[in-house]
Amino acid sequence: MKTWFDQILHHTRMQPQRPAIVLVDRAITYGMLAAGIESCARRFARADLGSGVPVAIAVKSPLRQVVLGLALLRIGIPSMSIGSVSQLTADIGVAAVLVDSGNTSGAHSGRRVITVTDEWFAPDAAGSAPLPRGFSGSDGVCRYSLTSGTTGDPKLIRDTIASIGGRVFNNIFNGIDISRTGMLCLQGLSSTWGFANACATLTAGRTLYLADSPGEAIAMIELFAIDLVLASTDQVLSLAATARRTGAQVRSLRLVAMSGGVTSRTLLEAAITYLSKDILCLYGATEIGLVSRAMGRDVLANPGLAGFVAPGVEAAVFDAGGNVCPAGEIGSIKVRHTADDDADAEPAWIELGDYGWFAPDGRLYVVGRTADGAITEMRISPVIEAEHILRVEFDYDDAAALMHDGEGSRPVIQFGIVNNRDTTADKLQASLLVRGIDVAVELFALPSIPRGANGKVNRVQLKSALESAQRILPGR
Repeated sequence: MKTWFDQILHHTRMQPQRPAIVLVDRAITYGMLAAGIESCARRFARADLGSGVPVAIAVKSPLRQVVLGLALLRIGIPSMSIGSVSQLTADIGVAAVLVDSGNTSGAHSGRRVITVTDEWFAPDAAGSAPLPRGFSGSDGVCRYSLTSGTTGDPKLIRDTIASIGGRVFNNIFNGIDISRTGMLCLQGLSSTWGFANACATLTAGRTLYLADSPGEAIAMIELFAIDLVLASTDQVLSLAATARRTGAQVRSLRLVAMSGGVTSRTLLEAAITYLSKDILCLYGATEIGLVSRAMGRDVLANPGLAGFVAPGVEAAVFDAGGNVCPAGEIGSIKVRHTADDDADAEPAWIELGDYGWFAPDGRLYVVGRTADGAITEMRISPVIEAEHILRVEFDYDDAAALMHDGEGSRPVIQFGIVNNRDTTADKLQASLLVRGIDVAVELFALPSIPRGANGKVNRVQLKSALESAQRILPGR
């Protein structure tokens, strides 16, 4: 039986003239993609990288990330896309790190570094011998994704050809239609969902669009009449803010599929107004988002809604003592696969680190997760809502917040903002009050927002940064 990767290689032979990957300034056909995979794979084969140990891809171009990742798959070597070498902690072993020719970052922690040049993607005149056999069957880890949640603790997600295939075909057949021509994928190929979505488009023989920034993405949507965008929650926020600020006409969009953190009312209203009427919300790129999904208009009417749990999967909410919570009670969400190959074995519960509750009708709601692991009683996060208000209504490129108890009964939200404009605590407090959030506001100037390996705000580091930051006084 052919794997999804075999199907990609099949398309490179059967439709070599069709555009496979399109950037704002160039198009790569399936034939060119095949040549790039072949050329890079031969260079990897000569580099003596061993087997079973991943190669980290730290090149900036998303196009080159796709080609290099598929070239490693071609000869059976696992890969891992990362933003920079600094993301590799001492306990993460890699056979080598691929970097751009202009990378002068210096410190590579004694790791083997291989420089990727333009010549890598040209026909390899030195190679004629048959390439090593690639991944076959469903066994063997072929892809690693480095993730980091709000706690800042990095973790590795390991995928086999089969597990990636599950996501690939889930995306093709279960609600995320590849559209008339293809899709614009913005999540980043370092994430499991981003890589699987990119592969799903190529597996279906369609065109994958890639952009480096929200402004470039908006331009591509208008230029190529793209009708499907897949992006993280944070990226959709940036797209909506950019479209609002520029007055972009993105009428071709029929669906925006969004994965990641808790969505806010501010984000959904902006996305529906400035991007597409249909927003598909998947909470979590690799966890709850795989077992439930909900349309944005339904989440807007029911804040925190994750949707009904898909067939073949069971979800439950547990209290601190390990007991299943009744409907309406907040607890820790766990899932397990009921369609297990071993019918005699009891499926194991998988703890996701997220909190939420079930409505009596069976719909799952998500609160999110907290840095200290404490179950919150808040069903809507004022912190997330406030951050999104700053990004959309006040046009900040980056901002983050934490909430704590005030001196009285009124809680306080502390904001870390980068490059303060004319925002004041009073203005932000008024915007929050309009949305029913009655809190005191404190603003702090930060040089940057601390984020984890996958771009999420690191709340632990944020707390430390706010404690030593300069406060922006009211009225300033």
